[in-house]
Amino acid sequence: MRTLNPLLAICLLISCGSSHIKKDKKESLLGKWILTTDQVNYPEISFTGSSAIFRSKGDTVYIFEYHLKDNTITLIDFHQTQFNARIVKLTTDSLIFSRLVNNKSIQRYYRGK
Repeated sequence: MRTLNPLLAICLLISCGSSHIKKDKKESLLGKWILTTDQVNYPEISFTGSSAIFRSKGDTVYIFEYHLKDNTITLIDFHQTQFNARIVKLTTDSLIFSRLVNNKSIQRYYRGK
């Protein structure tokens, strides 16, 4: 039976580190997302490099700085108020939050064009 070279094992562990996973998640999040239900707050959100732009039906735009850690997104508004939400699902065309800012129920989005 062959054993794994210790140097190879260390390189493999480093390449599978959490920073690589976080980068992939952040890249997957980038772009425009459309809410699957009809509601006034946040029917459309967009993620750029470090900003999250939330639009409402009342022509109001909310801009947040955002950070990802594991399956949690932290949104920070211009007052430095923080809002945390768990990302339940993130695929190429689906984004589901456990809640989002002042919306206490599950928020389901699909990727916009």
